[in-house]
Amino acid sequence: FVDLDAIPEGALSPSAAARFLLSPGAASIRALLADEAFGAADLLLRQALRKAVPLIAAALPQPPRLPFLPPPPDVLDLPLPLPRMDGTTASPGRLALPAVTSMRQLLDALAPKLSRD
Repeated sequence: FVDLDAIPEGALSPSAAARFLLSPGAASIRALLADEAFGAADLLLRQALRKAVPLIAAALPQPPRLPFLPPPPDVLDLPLPLPRMDGTTASPGRLALPAVTSMRQLLDALAPKLSRD
C-alpha cells in the first residue's frame, strides 16, 4: 500500500513515485491519470483560446471613426473565408467557393464555452 497523502517525513520521494507509477501494478492509476490530464489540458487550452483571441482582435489596428458613419463592425464578427473540407473541388469553368464564417463562430467551434457540466 502506498499512501500518496502521507506526511512529508513518510511521503514518497519523486523518484519512488515515478517508479510506482511506471510499474505494471499501476496500470489502472495511469489510465485514470491520463484521462484527468487530457481533461485538464482541454480546459486549459479552451480557456487560453477564449481569452487570447479577443485580446488579439482588440490589438489589431482599427479604422478611424467618423461621426457621420456608423461604427465599424467588431473584428470577431467579420467574415473569415476558410477552405472547404467537404471534398468540393473546382471543376473546369467553375470556382470552388470557400466556406465563410466569422472568427467568433470559429472560436466557438474550436473552443466551446466552458460550462460546469
